[in-house]
Amino acid sequence: MDDRRNGQSWPVDQSSGWRAPSHELTLLAEDAGLAICLADTQGFARYASPCWLDIMGVSRARAAPGLRISDMWPGRISEERLAVVREVSAANSVVRVLGFCRGRLSLVTSRRTPEDPQLVLSAMRHIHSREQYERLVRDGNVRRALTNWGAELARLKPRELQVLRMLGLGYSAAEMAKALHRSIKTIESHRVSLGRKLPVKNRSELVRTAVDSGIVHLENDELEEWWSRNMIPGDTESFAESRDHQEIAG
Repeated sequence: MDDRRNGQSWPVDQSSGWRAPSHELTLLAEDAGLAICLADTQGFARYASPCWLDIMGVSRARAAPGLRISDMWPGRISEERLAVVREVSAANSVVRVLGFCRGRLSLVTSRRTPEDPQLVLSAMRHIHSREQYERLVRDGNVRRALTNWGAELARLKPRELQVLRMLGLGYSAAEMAKALHRSIKTIESHRVSLGRKLPVKNRSELVRTAVDSGIVHLENDELEEWWSRNMIPGDTESFAESRDHQEIAG
């Protein structure tokens, strides 16, 4: 079955109902593990690759026609992302947004599809080095997200974030105490607090969390600056359930 839009044929996957941007691009995204999403200006996701869904924390069972941007991004972030989709559609521009997605520093690049001006294709990639981060910050064509999705990290205090970052960089408790002008006992107290607030079991998992999140690529003052930019906690299921409850109640 095809969906005819502006004289173009958009293939529809019979098993999922997704409207893919193209058969070749869908195969490439799924074979290579690319995180891409095709969305329209009404706020609906027409297609999302398995990698995109995994990053967003959306189960494959929930991924079907009718999935909205607000089902993937929480609250004000979904409004900001929809505004980007509409901006790209209207101006036929390319917009690159640097920010935190589900607790990971990421870059999302969006451009309008040539076949339909109402459809915008976005690709996401995580930031994996300090050099990469600095290059993006210097790039005048990259904007910083106004609202960020910190997930569990959004619940951390500034000092806890600094300790987590330094754990990820391989600092010992004594080295952290010296750098932060605190006692080793205080540093250990922060580490114990991190273990309670984050879904981790030991120090090695704290290190992995710090590295995966990308905060190891930031300096302490940059951490504070990012965490002042409306950092939102929560996971996909919790805010989706909250929104559904509000809709039912309304």
